Amino acid sequence: MPKALFWLMLLIAACYAALSETGMLPTDYASSGSMALYSMELLSVGSCLAGVYFALRLFAFKRVKQEIGQDNAQTAKQARRKWELVRTAVIAAALWTNVALYYASYYTDNPEYCLLIALIACVFCRPENESRPLIPA
Repeated sequence: MPKALFWLMLLIAACYAALSETGMLPTDYASSGSMALYSMELLSVGSCLAGVYFALRLFAFKRVKQEIGQDNAQTAKQARRKWELVRTAVIAAALWTNVALYYASYYTDNPEYCLLIALIACVFCRPENESRPLIPA
């Protein structure tokens, strides 16, 4: 299930981009004032850096390690699935925010670079096979 949601997340972002590129969705609709520019850049960088950092470091947090490293295999599997869904949701929020901001404003480059960072992070946040251990023994 987490793998399917991961690929669905990427498909939604790609569909939004394709619809914006073809003109079916509006583009460059955000205000070009200095306060709007500052707000969009802050939101773009904040969501990208916080979302990417949290998604990449999620399995290193003590609580998550404890839940995934339980002796009961069934409970550990459920915990792993739960945290993979959380990780997918976090990276999806960063990705979708930056896709929306990129098409909302063509006059700033920050969302473009943050979108690229979020897409690269998606490679490292892809859910793994359940048989493969996350934590080295």
